[in-house]
Amino acid sequence: KLHERMEYTDAVAVFNDNSVPFHRCLFAAHEPKLAQMFLEKKDHKPFKNFAISEDAFCSLREFIYRGSCNLMPASACVVIEEMVKKYELERFRCLCEEVISTEINSKIVLRSLALTYLSWNANRDILVTTARQACLEFIVDNFSEINIHSIRHITPQGVQIAHDLLDTMHFRKRDAKRRRPTGGNRIRKLQFK
Repeated sequence: KLHERMEYTDAVAVFNDNSVPFHRCLFAAHEPKLAQMFLEKKDHKPFKNFAISEDAFCSLREFIYRGSCNLMPASACVVIEEMVKKYELERFRCLCEEVISTEINSKIVLRSLALTYLSWNANRDILVTTARQACLEFIVDNFSEINIHSIRHITPQGVQIAHDLLDTMHFRKRDAKRRRPTGGNRIRKLQFK
């Protein structure tokens, strides 16, 4: 109910013209680095330095208050790109990684894939193996729907992404050849005898 009513809030995050109220103590209890930020900022001026979208912040707030939230893939990408470097947010990060790994679509797949190559995600198994492979497979399956040319603008990961995508396509084609029935070849050989 605290999340629904937002009574007795003592902080506000500002995103353009929108203000999102929250309770510092709940955020601080959730993540020590957020607690440190609140200790350093003793005044009660609005917070403008979260460096994420309003949707991503609202998802984080809902997660802190309820332990779960309805997270969109784009917001999950923003959290992984911007917030985890600064605040860690381990439990919320796990939720974001799950969303990125399972809710893949043609609009977000290249962005999700690029995240799997970021240095701060190198030890994150679900991103480096599960999400990366799921994204590569999705691109191969939906090749005509993906803006492949935009890989050139993904830096510094673009070259590695292109390489892994070609590998995925190559192995898919090779595996398809291995599964091809050989009955047709036998019939042709019999005709020539």
